[in-house]
Amino acid sequence: EVDYALCCFASDSYINDENIKINTVKEKDEIQCVDIDKNTTYKSKVENIVSVDHVNLIKISTPTKSLTLTKDHPLNIKGYGFISLTRLSKKLNTDIDDLSKESVFILTWDSKSKSLKYERLSMLESLKGKQKTYSIRKISNGSDYIVNGFVTRTY
Repeated sequence: EVDYALCCFASDSYINDENIKINTVKEKDEIQCVDIDKNTTYKSKVENIVSVDHVNLIKISTPTKSLTLTKDHPLNIKGYGFISLTRLSKKLNTDIDDLSKESVFILTWDSKSKSLKYERLSMLESLKGKQKTYSIRKISNGSDYIVNGFVTRTY
């Protein structure tokens, strides 16, 4: 379940292994998507992308990846499926800023081994100020795609 209609990533986020900045993606562009059940990637065309100004984003990190996003953008969390960090913190009865102290594992794409793996959330930092954000709302085939190596979903 998604908390808000616009869940987004910061403009410096990259789509897939090809280092395409999200702020350059346009409708009809092909992006790398992921089939979680088959542990494979495929190409799909962007059908809808939106941009919104957000405040109070968060930066999350695992040992090998980092991403700046809204607190309400769902990621695939081990044991919970796609869930926002806001909703996860409520389920774990902890403050969102303390999630990195919990055993939270996020589904990622390892571009070297070309496979999915869970990585432990090692840092969560609250950011202040207004930032331009982007979200891919619809793709032509499937719903899961990769941003900065993290598996996410269209909403």
